[in-house]
Amino acid sequence: MKIAEVHIYQHELPVRNGPFVMAKALVDSLDTTIVKIVADNGRCVAGSVVHRRTL
Repeated sequence: MKIAEVHIYQHELPVRNGPFVMAKALVDSLDTTIVKIVADNGRCVAGSVVHRRTL
């Protein structure tokens, strides 16, 4: 099995019932990166990470 495709997406993930105060900052959405990897046999996996906003 070999990697055939890599897809990277950036998304603003809204917080539910927000905004919230995190580390003294008002947060209404989170910066998220989603990565999808597709193998040559058609199988795929995905992962995500939420980035900390710099103030």
